[in-house]
Amino acid sequence: MTDPGPETILAALRVRSGARAGAKLPVRRPVVSVGAVPGNDIVLDSPGVAPRHARLRVSGGVWTIAPLEPAGDLDVDGEAIREESLLAPGSALRIGDVSLVFDPAEAWYDPAPERSTDERSIPLFLPPHQRPFWPTALFVLGVIGVIVVLFFLFRTA
Repeated sequence: MTDPGPETILAALRVRSGARAGAKLPVRRPVVSVGAVPGNDIVLDSPGVAPRHARLRVSGGVWTIAPLEPAGDLDVDGEAIREESLLAPGSALRIGDVSLVFDPAEAWYDPAPERSTDERSIPLFLPPHQRPFWPTALFVLGVIGVIVVLFFLFRTA
């Protein structure tokens, strides 16, 4: 799937209780933060919601939620969450004093994996114009060496 535009909704959080009950909060990016202060992708201005309470993330079509502040209450389907947890369609969430239902979209977008600058590709899998010469040269020399050794081992006198 191509890069989602600003109008693409990857998932939604339906608010079941709290000041915004009945609202449908769209999730428009693969990673979003949820909290009580502006600057979060989803703002829940309610008692018990920490400034940066939780992070929603999709990777390979699998949605997860993780607490960002240890003091914040975060439940998924009635279980307290202390580390990253899987979300299923229709999962009941409680973030602080707010109850929500998680609704993923039918299609999902997964960004390209981030690569660190020190991570290196195997040279033989690079396109020919970017491939260094030395691995090919070592391979050819190795094959010639094996042929020479086999020649001297099996030659007849």
